[in-house]
Amino acid sequence: FFFSSRRRHTRCREVSWARRWVQETAYNATDVQGCTNAITKEIISKLKEISTNFKYIVTCAIMQKCEGGLHVASTCFWSTSTDGNCALRWENETLYCIITVSYTHL
Repeated sequence: FFFSSRRRHTRCREVSWARRWVQETAYNATDVQGCTNAITKEIISKLKEISTNFKYIVTCAIMQKCEGGLHVASTCFWSTSTDGNCALRWENETLYCIITVSYTHL
């Protein structure tokens, strides 16, 4: 098995369905925890349909649009021929949503 940009694209595409959720949702502090949990579980489910030969790590951050700032960084050490990651960001008038997916071949 060798990792390819095509496989990376497929995994990122599986995450991009969350864009629709962001476009249709207004920020609500009481709903954020449930939303992040639902989004990450749905992404893991979709990724497992593609392949169970990977370990997946999914993070989802939802932040209300306001005057504050958000800085996020991550790093990893792995084989670029078998493992990968993608990060996607969407926003609407009330929120930012940042999703990262990392996957390592078993």
